[in-house]
Amino acid sequence: MRLLLLISLFSVVAFSLKGQKVNWLSFEQLDSAMAAEPKPVFVEFYTSWCAYCKKMEQESFNHPEIIKELAAYYAVRFDAESKEAVMFDGLNYSGVEGQRFHPIVNLLSTRKNSVFAPPVLVFLNKDMRVEGRSFAYMSRAELKKSLRSFSNK
Repeated sequence: MRLLLLISLFSVVAFSLKGQKVNWLSFEQLDSAMAAEPKPVFVEFYTSWCAYCKKMEQESFNHPEIIKELAAYYAVRFDAESKEAVMFDGLNYSGVEGQRFHPIVNLLSTRKNSVFAPPVLVFLNKDMRVEGRSFAYMSRAELKKSLRSFSNK
């Protein structure tokens, strides 16, 4: 009987999350949201040609467990090759012709002596300070663990 009840409960929860999606924000929306209610921030830098970015989109960002974990964050998804003007933490950043990646990428997701290679995931705390970065594909389990770890900071 308990097993049947547990299976029923799990089915209801899974079904209720199935139609949900990650609430991706732009950097401008992030500034407004942080002013109203500060909370941790998750940023994914991707490109249109990145196979691992597409894999994460399909296998992780559409999964109910990840969607649920990302609800503790403001989630921003940004094309690293974009040329659009971006307001972030009170400053304006614009893409520059001749530069492959947007300046916001250099600000938040670079490593010394390394070239930017997507996907890059950035975890910011409520004060907009970088708490962690991932410079590689993360499986659903790895992403879930990281999201839980950084949401408590």
